[in-house]
Amino acid sequence: MSIFYPMFYQKPPHMLITSITAWSVTVSQFWFYSKIIYSERFFKWPQSIETSKTLKIEGTHIIPPSEFEDVKDKIGLYPTLAFLRNFKPFPGWISYLLSTVERPKALYPTDLYKITEISTKYFKEAQQKGTKGIAIIEGLEFLKLYNDFEAVAKMLSNVRDYVTLNNGILIVVAEKSAWDEKEWATLRRILGEE
Repeated sequence: MSIFYPMFYQKPPHMLITSITAWSVTVSQFWFYSKIIYSERFFKWPQSIETSKTLKIEGTHIIPPSEFEDVKDKIGLYPTLAFLRNFKPFPGWISYLLSTVERPKALYPTDLYKITEISTKYFKEAQQKGTKGIAIIEGLEFLKLYNDFEAVAKMLSNVRDYVTLNNGILIVVAEKSAWDEKEWATLRRILGEE
């Protein structure tokens, strides 16, 4: 009602007009907010899960960067969540760039909690839609420059838990030579590769 105050200040308000106007504004705002709240959060999911069945990929995997393009072609247009540093996403993917430069859909490397948060929402929605969620995390070496290894490992562990809980797929792109033996063994153990 505060937007109508200047009009009422000049002369006494007509109660019927005031009530109709107030209800009109309230109902239209309620409708607008309900459309936002109940809309699909990320995108339209495929009607069937045929695409994910043809992938022949299950669970979690660590792949070298040289295999990324092959995996990308296999996944194709399937709505995939991707956190990328060095590669371009497939059109239609929900992708976030790992970068120190502020730009739309970019995540700062120290914001590891955002990767977990976004992944959680994505896999929950995939489960609700009755389909498999697919997430790709690339650029772990870049994340390790700005975080200690334990923080990166915890983030991967959390994401893997949500993948397992929601029967999803997680593909981690990492170069073995960039990690020492203990770190690499820990990564493989966290992702269930051993």
